[in-house]
Amino acid sequence: MTEPTVGDSGSDLATRPLRDWRAERLLSIRDLARMAGVAPSTVYLIETGRTTPRPSVMRRIASVLAVDAHRIAEFRRAIEAHGRPQLGGLARRDLLGQEGAV
Repeated sequence: MTEPTVGDSGSDLATRPLRDWRAERLLSIRDLARMAGVAPSTVYLIETGRTTPRPSVMRRIASVLAVDAHRIAEFRRAIEAHGRPQLGGLARRDLLGQEGAV
């Protein structure tokens, strides 16, 4: 069963590391990177906490995983670090995309 892609911040739902979401879907780092259109090193650096992902990267990875970006621990930290309701000059609707889907 896939996770919902739309909803509130997900505060009432479990937040899990990117690695867990990826492993649950049986995707390698390379597979996820290819499907999201990012470099494998980007996924690796996010998973190891060595980089803070950009909103566009969060949106693409969350879309591939079919999960709200707020449910991915590394993404939630990045979103909260940028403050609410803005995200580095982007509103949450921009992170979620025009249609409201991740």
